[in-house]
Amino acid sequence: MKRYQQIDPTGIREAVEEYAGPARGAGFDGSPRRFDPQRFVVVTSASLDADTANVDEVDRLQGVYDGDLEIEVWGAEALSRKLRDAPNLVYAVFGAAWAKAFCGFEPIPPPVGAPRPLALVEEPTEVLGLASMVADAE
Repeated sequence: MKRYQQIDPTGIREAVEEYAGPARGAGFDGSPRRFDPQRFVVVTSASLDADTANVDEVDRLQGVYDGDLEIEVWGAEALSRKLRDAPNLVYAVFGAAWAKAFCGFEPIPPPVGAPRPLALVEEPTEVLGLASMVADAE
Protein backbone atom coordinates (compact mmCIF):
# COMPACT_ATOMS: atom_id res chain seq x y z
CA MET A 1 0.00 0.00 0.00
CA LYS A 2 1.29 3.42 -0.96
CA ARG A 3 0.00 6.77 0.16
CA TYR A 4 -0.16 9.42 -2.53
CA GLN A 5 -0.73 13.10 -1.71
CA GLN A 6 -0.88 13.72 -5.45
CA ILE A 7 -1.47 11.30 -8.28
CA ASP A 8 -0.89 11.47 -12.00
CA PRO A 9 -1.59 9.09 -14.90
CA THR A 10 1.74 7.30 -14.37
CA GLY A 11 0.96 6.71 -10.68
CA ILE A 12 -2.50 5.38 -11.53
CA ARG A 13 -1.09 3.02 -14.16
CA GLU A 14 1.69 1.83 -11.83
CA ALA A 15 -0.78 1.14 -9.01
CA VAL A 16 -2.99 -0.96 -11.29
CA GLU A 17 -0.14 -2.80 -13.01
CA GLU A 18 1.70 -3.46 -9.73
CA TYR A 19 -1.32 -5.31 -8.38
CA ALA A 20 -2.99 -6.70 -11.48
CA GLY A 21 -0.05 -7.33 -13.78
CA PRO A 22 -0.82 -7.37 -17.49
CA ALA A 23 -4.42 -7.75 -18.67
CA ARG A 24 -5.47 -11.37 -19.04
CA GLY A 25 -7.48 -12.36 -22.05
CA ALA A 26 -9.92 -15.23 -22.50
CA GLY A 27 -8.30 -18.61 -22.02
CA PHE A 28 -5.58 -17.32 -19.67
CA ASP A 29 -4.13 -20.37 -17.91
CA GLY A 30 -1.59 -18.81 -15.53
CA SER A 31 -1.91 -18.50 -11.79
CA PRO A 32 -4.81 -16.39 -10.49
CA ARG A 33 -4.29 -12.97 -9.00
CA ARG A 34 -4.06 -12.72 -5.25
CA PHE A 35 -7.61 -13.03 -3.86
CA ASP A 36 -8.88 -13.72 -7.41
CA PRO A 37 -10.81 -10.42 -7.63
CA GLN A 38 -13.42 -9.32 -10.14
CA ARG A 39 -12.81 -5.64 -9.36
CA PHE A 40 -9.78 -3.58 -8.34
CA VAL A 41 -10.29 -0.16 -6.76
CA VAL A 42 -7.44 2.31 -6.26
CA VAL A 43 -8.36 4.69 -3.45
CA THR A 44 -6.45 7.92 -2.95
CA SER A 45 -6.97 11.10 -0.98
CA ALA A 46 -5.45 12.98 -3.92
CA SER A 47 -7.69 14.92 -6.27
CA LEU A 48 -8.44 12.86 -9.37
CA ASP A 49 -11.48 14.18 -11.24
CA ALA A 50 -10.11 17.71 -11.74
CA ASP A 51 -7.34 16.47 -14.05
CA THR A 52 -8.59 15.18 -17.40
CA ALA A 53 -5.32 13.29 -17.93
CA ASN A 54 -6.12 11.22 -14.80
CA VAL A 55 -9.68 10.58 -15.96
CA ASP A 56 -8.43 9.61 -19.42
CA GLU A 57 -5.89 7.17 -17.92
CA VAL A 58 -8.59 5.49 -15.83
CA ASP A 59 -10.75 5.18 -18.95
CA ARG A 60 -7.81 3.73 -20.91
CA LEU A 61 -7.06 1.18 -18.17
CA GLN A 62 -10.72 0.17 -18.03
CA GLY A 63 -10.51 -0.58 -21.75
CA VAL A 64 -7.27 -2.53 -21.41
CA TYR A 65 -8.67 -4.71 -18.60
CA ASP A 66 -12.19 -4.99 -20.06
CA GLY A 67 -13.52 -8.51 -19.62
CA ASP A 68 -10.71 -9.31 -17.18
CA LEU A 69 -10.84 -6.97 -14.21
CA GLU A 70 -13.11 -4.05 -13.43
CA ILE A 71 -10.86 -1.06 -12.69
CA GLU A 72 -12.01 1.88 -10.57
CA VAL A 73 -10.07 4.79 -9.12
CA TRP A 74 -11.61 6.82 -6.31
CA GLY A 75 -10.00 10.19 -5.65
CA ALA A 76 -10.82 12.74 -2.98
CA GLU A 77 -13.93 13.82 -4.88
CA ALA A 78 -15.41 10.31 -5.07
CA LEU A 79 -14.55 9.61 -1.43
CA SER A 80 -16.28 12.81 -0.37
CA ARG A 81 -19.41 11.88 -2.35
CA LYS A 82 -19.48 8.39 -0.87
CA LEU A 83 -18.79 9.47 2.72
CA ARG A 84 -21.10 12.50 2.77
CA ASP A 85 -24.10 10.24 3.43
CA ALA A 86 -22.25 7.85 5.73
CA PRO A 87 -22.04 9.74 9.04
CA ASN A 88 -21.73 6.59 11.11
CA LEU A 89 -18.67 5.51 9.14
CA VAL A 90 -17.13 8.99 9.39
CA TYR A 91 -17.96 8.95 13.12
CA ALA A 92 -16.35 5.53 13.61
CA VAL A 93 -13.11 6.49 11.90
CA PHE A 94 -12.72 10.22 12.61
CA GLY A 95 -15.02 10.96 15.56
CA ALA A 96 -18.21 12.89 16.25
CA ALA A 97 -16.82 16.36 15.47
CA TRP A 98 -15.75 15.32 11.97
CA ALA A 99 -19.02 13.51 11.33
CA LYS A 100 -20.99 16.64 12.25
CA ALA A 101 -18.73 18.99 10.27
CA PHE A 102 -18.47 16.80 7.18
CA CYS A 103 -21.94 15.22 7.03
CA GLY A 104 -23.90 18.11 8.49
CA PHE A 105 -25.41 16.29 11.45
CA GLU A 106 -24.32 14.29 14.44
CA PRO A 107 -24.87 10.57 14.07
CA ILE A 108 -26.49 8.56 16.81
CA PRO A 109 -23.73 6.96 18.88
CA PRO A 110 -23.61 3.17 18.86
CA PRO A 111 -25.52 1.46 21.68
CA VAL A 112 -23.64 0.46 24.79
CA GLY A 113 -22.22 -3.02 24.35
CA ALA A 114 -22.09 -2.76 20.55
CA PRO A 115 -18.85 -3.89 18.92
CA ARG A 116 -16.16 -1.28 18.50
CA PRO A 117 -16.43 0.55 15.17
CA LEU A 118 -13.19 -0.85 13.76
CA ALA A 119 -13.91 -4.40 14.91
CA LEU A 120 -13.76 -5.78 11.39
CA VAL A 121 -10.16 -4.69 10.92
CA GLU A 122 -8.82 -5.47 14.40
CA GLU A 123 -7.79 -8.80 15.85
CA PRO A 124 -10.93 -10.77 16.81
CA THR A 125 -9.49 -11.74 20.19
CA GLU A 126 -8.93 -8.06 21.04
CA VAL A 127 -12.42 -7.08 19.92
CA LEU A 128 -13.93 -9.82 22.08
CA GLY A 129 -11.76 -8.88 25.04
CA LEU A 130 -9.92 -12.21 24.96
CA ALA A 131 -6.38 -10.93 24.33
CA SER A 132 -5.27 -11.67 27.89
CA MET A 133 -6.53 -15.26 27.60
CA VAL A 134 -4.57 -15.70 24.36
CA ALA A 135 -1.45 -14.28 26.05
CA ASP A 136 -1.91 -16.71 28.94
CA ALA A 137 -2.38 -19.62 26.55
CA GLU A 138 0.78 -18.71 24.65
